Amino acid sequence: MTCPHCQAQLLRKERTGSVCSRCRKRFALDPREHGRGMHDLRIRRRVQQVTQDGRVRVTLGQLWYLTLTDSLYWGPSDAKGTPPRTRWLITGSLAAALTVAAVVAAVSTPVSGKPVAYATGVACLLLLGWAAGGKYRPASRGKVSLSSSYVRFRELMCGPWKQVYGELPTGIVDERAFTDSALPVAKPNAALLCPDQAVRVFLAANGLPQRLRLAVVEGLGELPRKVPVVVLHDASAEGALLASDIREALPGRVIVDAGFSVGVAHATHTVRLLNLPSRISSERLRTAAGLPAALADWLADGWWSPLAAVPPARLESVVIRAVEQAVERGRIAADPQHRRAAAIGFLTWPQATSSAFEEGRTT
Repeated sequence: MTCPHCQAQLLRKERTGSVCSRCRKRFALDPREHGRGMHDLRIRRRVQQVTQDGRVRVTLGQLWYLTLTDSLYWGPSDAKGTPPRTRWLITGSLAAALTVAAVVAAVSTPVSGKPVAYATGVACLLLLGWAAGGKYRPASRGKVSLSSSYVRFRELMCGPWKQVYGELPTGIVDERAFTDSALPVAKPNAALLCPDQAVRVFLAANGLPQRLRLAVVEGLGELPRKVPVVVLHDASAEGALLASDIREALPGRVIVDAGFSVGVAHATHTVRLLNLPSRISSERLRTAAGLPAALADWLADGWWSPLAAVPPARLESVVIRAVEQAVERGRIAADPQHRRAAAIGFLTWPQATSSAFEEGRTT
């Protein structure tokens, strides 16, 4: 391992107790103890990349996704082989039948009884071997493997890292401890609803509410009245229905869905997670969210991709474009002349988002 202070190459015995034997300085992370990729120099480099040398503030939750060394997933698979219980039931039944047949043969034809007994014994041994040695792999609904959990990552950054360096890396914000010192926007031009705390803190830490005159809220009950609404969400079963649920709850309100597209999440190598099968059925996802059957089934099985895993620079640009579009739509909706012009095709709408957040977010 390379010492983050003196750049010396250290063997494991030369860095006992997270202290460099050359310069005698302490470091925070050791990949042999804390997991592959958990090393001071790598974390610093990644932080510099995602924060653009500290110009953009990023939350710990976002940093965790962006520093994962392994994010692997396997799709569902069918069962292979015969279950052990079934094998033993079959073996027991056949062995009993062969034994009865051997006894009947021995009684009815004593001369051939001994060969029949030998044959029965061999058959029973073969059945026992099959029952004991047969292989079986049960059906699987899929599997996800991450190099570390968020709980562990946060413990390391808020524990050893802070102990050694006194604070989190420049540009990194702990979403659980963040306090927004800026005053709330008194008369917002639009509202942004996002259930993800890490993303809400990311927006607040970078001053987007003040720059865009935006009210950022977690739930429907916190939305200010009358203003247009931008919806940000994960590529998940709940996220796919969020914008349509809000439209139903707020008829007539301008709603811009800027959430993570399920189609993009499914087609690209983004972070994928797997929960228990969703309580939202595939049929509802097809009818209410307009998803193709394959994507609806994927979400209903419990698969999803988090919004916080989207690169911060892209996420910020998506939010800015979506808010601009929402404000423009709201202005036109409130102006009768603009409404008539839009109705007869004099107005066209610019795209609000980049390719990862295509219009009609859910698909």
